[in-house]
Amino acid sequence: MPAVKDNLLSNHCILVPPSGPGRNILGTLLRNHEARILAFPRIVASVPHDETPLKAVVDIIDTFHWIIVSGRPCAEFFLDYLKRRKGDYHFPAHLKTMAIGQRTVEVFRKFEHPVHLIPREHTAQELANSIGQVKSMNILLIRPSHSSCELPQLLERNGARVSEVTGFSIHIEVKKSDVRALEHDQPEAIAFSDPTALRFFVRSFQRLPLYLQHRLSTIMVFAAGPTTARVAYDHNFSPVLIADGTIAGLVDLILKSFQQK
Repeated sequence: MPAVKDNLLSNHCILVPPSGPGRNILGTLLRNHEARILAFPRIVASVPHDETPLKAVVDIIDTFHWIIVSGRPCAEFFLDYLKRRKGDYHFPAHLKTMAIGQRTVEVFRKFEHPVHLIPREHTAQELANSIGQVKSMNILLIRPSHSSCELPQLLERNGARVSEVTGFSIHIEVKKSDVRALEHDQPEAIAFSDPTALRFFVRSFQRLPLYLQHRLSTIMVFAAGPTTARVAYDHNFSPVLIADGTIAGLVDLILKSFQQK
């Protein structure tokens, strides 16, 4: 079904930080309402050159009870190495896999490996809850370099032994052209689709000129849900308008807010 387009946000500029390389679904949806979108900062990903940490866990892979993989690049890095290292390997019956994100699931299917759990919610608490009892279990996390420490801490508090390997590295770029765009377009609001997008923005914020930092600290702030809002408050964003935890809900909240202006 084609996206519905209208001009409800015509002439309004909204800053929408991406949550990963090439990932800005929120910006795409807002453009359907004729909003001018500034996607800032630029997120660049690269696969680790050193495979030594991955080799160490693949050599003892049968000792794990859960493998949790977050994101397509991490899945490709892990499963490609697993195939090169072990050939036609099959996970033992006791080893379960969790794939975070639909693209992650697709990579598992491409390599013909099973996915035992596909979580609906991607917060650390929901991921930990979805696994259930983990006491005395060995859990392997394969995640991007920018991942929060909350999930491994939760799992360890629940009694698990956690190993972690970086599946791809994230670099944040702030170019002169980005600064000029922020100066020229003067966004009226900033919208965070998830905590990751917010953390990327915070890491880039300090690299902006002070006058731009001040200007951006005075505009409206939208968060997709309570978890993102909590991270926003932790980084001194206030007040924050909070949606229902979905991207669609965030778009609706932004539309209503601008219609009331």
